[in-house]
Amino acid sequence: MHLCTKISTLGVSSAEDCGAQITTLESVLDSLVYTVRNRTELENVTPSKVSHSELKAKLESSRFKFEAQLLKLQVSLQSNYKDTDEKYEILRKRLFND
Repeated sequence: MHLCTKISTLGVSSAEDCGAQITTLESVLDSLVYTVRNRTELENVTPSKVSHSELKAKLESSRFKFEAQLLKLQVSLQSNYKDTDEKYEILRKRLFND
């Protein structure tokens, strides 16, 4: 069934109105609507199935990478504060010695 025919049963009054509604839908979804002729064509453009265990492993790997990056950032920020504290103390001592 053609998309415009399907939409017409949902309240589209004409082919022009159908085109306008498809354009609006594409804009809202930030995508393009295509008519697919057969299942083979659809399978060429859709992602392949991933098993639950594969997806879980990928997610866990991503989480570990994220946590490692977060830890590096925390260490970096702590060392920056330490450097700042040391500079503050040096400047404070210099001020009182002058």
